[in-house]
Amino acid sequence: MDSSIIDGNGQWRIFESLSDLAISDVTLTAFTGIAIRAFTTEAAFNNVEIDGQNAVGNADSILGGIMAIANVEVDNVYIHSFSGDGLANGMSGLNFHVINGANSTVSVSNTTISNFSSNDSRVLGLALNNGLLDGSLTPGTIDLTMKNTTISNMNT
Repeated sequence: MDSSIIDGNGQWRIFESLSDLAISDVTLTAFTGIAIRAFTTEAAFNNVEIDGQNAVGNADSILGGIMAIANVEVDNVYIHSFSGDGLANGMSGLNFHVINGANSTVSVSNTTISNFSSNDSRVLGLALNNGLLDGSLTPGTIDLTMKNTTISNMNT
């Protein structure tokens, strides 16, 4: 991808937002935990590469590409090359949450999630979660639309 590169040096989260978020034309590398956390109402990611090759997780963490609690649009995103063991919450490429009975609309298109591996941790290309982050288990709705999306080489 023709974009700017942001390197977390293996010790930093790269993006974490509590307000609306739009990220485009960027490659993210060598971060800790999740490359992008969007705890917001609206989030959009376009022309983003998340290279997990030098990403770092820890025993009580999750390792992955994008985690969002929002109405989310993901287009032309490439999430790849994650490896790790001993991750209590596993690894995921895209991880969407809905809490407090909310409704969320998620669109994923022209996206590839590939080459995740672990000997002992859960590996998910796409995760949809309801009520887990706030502990309420309050029913909500995630309306997911996927087009031209590939999830491959997910190994555990």
